[in-house]
Amino acid sequence: MSNQTDFLALLASLPAQAKVYPSKVPDNPTFPYILVRSFIPRATDRSLVRSVHARVDRWRVTVVSLTHESVAIIDAECRAVLEGARINLQRVEEVPASGEIIEDLDVTLTNGAHPFYTVQEWRVMQ
Repeated sequence: MSNQTDFLALLASLPAQAKVYPSKVPDNPTFPYILVRSFIPRATDRSLVRSVHARVDRWRVTVVSLTHESVAIIDAECRAVLEGARINLQRVEEVPASGEIIEDLDVTLTNGAHPFYTVQEWRVMQ
């Protein structure tokens, strides 16, 4: 299995059972949901002769729900499941970020409410 497939499988195992969308959210998403965007692996470590020693896979995880509290719960579940998990024998680590939960005032749902979201970033070394 690929690192991407394994990472998505970890998120699919969350107790909250939030829908996981890899790379794109449909026009009418199911709430709560998790959007996963992956980055192209980049060389992170090179020898003195410049050959690649390590690469990193990175993912940006956006947790979206209808309430601040729901986002906070799913955010904590993501951290509990992902931090220290192993993908292809390599440790998954969170990239430090603000962790702020934001009300998305640019999106208005049919009931007039605005969804809430937070963004996490994760990496695994290869």
